[in-house]
Parts: sequence; C-alpha cells; structure tokens
Amino acid sequence: MKKIILSAVVFFGVFAKAQDTTDSQFKYLEYDIEKIQNLYRNNKVTVKEVVEAYFKRINDIDKNGIQLNSVISTNPDAIKIADSLDHLNSKFKNKPLFGIPVLLKDN
Repeated sequence: MKKIILSAVVFFGVFAKAQDTTDSQFKYLEYDIEKIQNLYRNNKVTVKEVVEAYFKRINDIDKNGIQLNSVISTNPDAIKIADSLDHLNSKFKNKPLFGIPVLLKDN
C-alpha cells in the first residue's frame, strides 16, 4: 500500500470525480497556484480557510465518502501554522509557493 504524508500547511489532493459533488462542490477543485495566491493578495481568503477546506475534503471523501484511504497522515499543527502564515508581513505573501496546498506521496 502506498502512503501519503502531508507536510506542514501545504497539501493538495486530487480525488476521484466518481463522488457526487452536486450539492457540495469543492471550492478549490480547479484552482491553480496563481488563482489561490490572488485570493490571498486580495484578502478574499486566508491560508487557514484554504487549509480547513482541504482538511474537510480529505475527511468528506477520503475518510467518510468513498473512503479512498489514500491520506494516512496530516500535520496536527497545520491549522495553527496556517493561521500564523496569515499574520505574516505582505512581503512574504509574494513568494512563489506561499500557502499553496501540496500533497506529498510516499512511495
């Protein structure tokens, strides 16, 4: 079985489209790096909100939905870390991967 481990605040999951998403479409499903960072820069969303949304998606699909069981570990401090990123000076928010969700795969 392949393991997937999440690192700090950054994680990104692409889950099977077989699930029914008609009433709760995942907000960030087709967002790219530029779109997420524009949301941060324009204060439309916080890193904490994005992290919470991904945790919810992991829970809804991987754990309770079609139960892919592909995510075996998440950082228990991810929400706290995300919140601290939201309070950084704006000069840090222009870094190439600031607040971008990434899922790490352990082969």
